[in-house]
Amino acid sequence: MLKVDTIQESNETAIKSVSKAQSDPDLIASLCFDAYKTLGKSGKPDPNKNEFTVLAAIVEYFGVFENVRVVCLATGTKCFPKNVKDYRNEIVDCHAESLLKRAFKRYLIKIIENKPEDAQLNQIKLNSNDKKYCIFVSQIPCGTISRWKGNHIVNHHHDKDLEIYKDIGVNRKPGRGELCPKAGCIHKIAKWNLFGLQGCRLLPLIKEPILFDHLIIGNCESIDNIESELQIIHNRLIWKTEKYIQIDSIIEKSIQHARKIGLHFATNFKKKEFIRNKIPCGSSIVAWLDGDNQFKTEILASGRKLGSRKRKLSEIHSKSDFGLSLVCDSNLNQDIDRLYHRFSLNPTTDKIAKEYKQTWQMVRDNFEIFKGWPEQLESNNNFNELHHKFV
Repeated sequence: MLKVDTIQESNETAIKSVSKAQSDPDLIASLCFDAYKTLGKSGKPDPNKNEFTVLAAIVEYFGVFENVRVVCLATGTKCFPKNVKDYRNEIVDCHAESLLKRAFKRYLIKIIENKPEDAQLNQIKLNSNDKKYCIFVSQIPCGTISRWKGNHIVNHHHDKDLEIYKDIGVNRKPGRGELCPKAGCIHKIAKWNLFGLQGCRLLPLIKEPILFDHLIIGNCESIDNIESELQIIHNRLIWKTEKYIQIDSIIEKSIQHARKIGLHFATNFKKKEFIRNKIPCGSSIVAWLDGDNQFKTEILASGRKLGSRKRKLSEIHSKSDFGLSLVCDSNLNQDIDRLYHRFSLNPTTDKIAKEYKQTWQMVRDNFEIFKGWPEQLESNNNFNELHHKFV
């Protein structure tokens, strides 16, 4: 049976140094909630309407949970595929976990941008032996058994180490919002465990993937069998890594950094605004630490910056004014391209980028958990073509 770390007391104060955090997930959960509370009311659930949202955050720490801080966070519950005309300028997947990775990319971009002008690429080191990361999510990520509407898929074995949940491939985004041909959040987190939180395009700039060591899940929804849910997450994030390295030397080389992560359940983290009910909040928050260690925040609605659809054409002076989020694909890629130019990188010939793509394709071809991963959508024209695969 899976052992999940819990504690009996919660701490609602900000945390600067937490030596017990590895065994006290509620302390980390409280730190994430404290960061969320500093962001003001805009974009948050309306208590008068009984709304809820999902909170996700990435926590940076050193050593054994020292100098702990939240570097980015996001909220969100919905997807908006039918409203999106350009998938590079608008965000389809507004689940908290997906927005969180976009916020983390923006955080990394800012760190690289702030390097001295004469800095060389080999001087950019965002990884260190002491610096580590963990992910917090206020409820179980979508894509696990609670979201699965088909037949029961659990194979039981007497040996607890061989208790394996049958892979069912990539689930579409489940239905808090519209049906959406995007991978479930648990599948995305499983990919991050192998390939890092930075994504493909930032990897040539930082050389090594930025991996996370712990996943902490809050107690913000009613689940009949929480043990089964956590076992599925455990299997998809942990035991699989031992099998990946058996495929081919290229994968062994590329994901040699992947290791078992700690899975924790924050028993006492049960906040009203994150408990699922019938009314999901229509807006999302994306926040990341900027250069002055203050949170840069954006409020999103229907995949764009809040209020941007109401702007008059005569008032629009720039792409930012037009309502494009700083975490949409076009803005992220534009800033990454600027960094490529600054450090004289060619992404089409870069060895690290090529290896990433080759390895990802091989992993998709060989393991059920990643089979059926949706292709990148460029516009609404090919939405209907992919949509039927996930219904």
